[in-house]
Amino acid sequence: MKSKLNATVFPAIVFCILLVLPAYSQIEQTVNFYAWTDKPYYSPGEKGTLFITIRNDRTDVDLVIKKIEIYYPWFTFSQNGWEGNSTKKPDFKIKVRGQKTYFGHDNFEVPGDGRAVSGVIMVKVYVDKSPFHYPEATRDYYEVPINIAGSPHYEKVEGLEKIETLLTIQAILIIICTIIIASTIFLSIRRPPIVLEREERR
Repeated sequence: MKSKLNATVFPAIVFCILLVLPAYSQIEQTVNFYAWTDKPYYSPGEKGTLFITIRNDRTDVDLVIKKIEIYYPWFTFSQNGWEGNSTKKPDFKIKVRGQKTYFGHDNFEVPGDGRAVSGVIMVKVYVDKSPFHYPEATRDYYEVPINIAGSPHYEKVEGLEKIETLLTIQAILIIICTIIIASTIFLSIRRPPIVLEREERR
């Protein structure tokens, strides 16, 4: 009886293990990055916060975050030096399979001049072991979209003076026509009686 039970249970256990292994192996063995802003859009001159989460889903090694580089869409070189970028050095260990995850943030201020445009915030994460940075491609960055509310643009309409002149002339003509029609109606009401009617009465 036991041999029959073992012959039935053992293949079932092996089958379950075979089902679980492909699903486990499909999990991406990399460092996953998540980021979002505290608002859907910003106005020029407004302050905001970029939230960052880094999770180590590798199974072979713990990693230490050495540096996080952040570049905003308004990143440029001005008279004050480089602006629109930030470098954080958390020195934080993220353990394998997300057992310990990094949660951080970066405060920024949208410039009030013409540099404030919608685009993407570019982020690169540097770690202490190979491949030493994520994304793994040297020129790639994690991209986080950011929306900047644009200022209204006012454009001068060409020939506006001519349109104003035509509208003024049209208003004057309407007033004159109204006076003529009113005078015609008034005079037609006060016209003298017809002479033929008086002769018939005689």
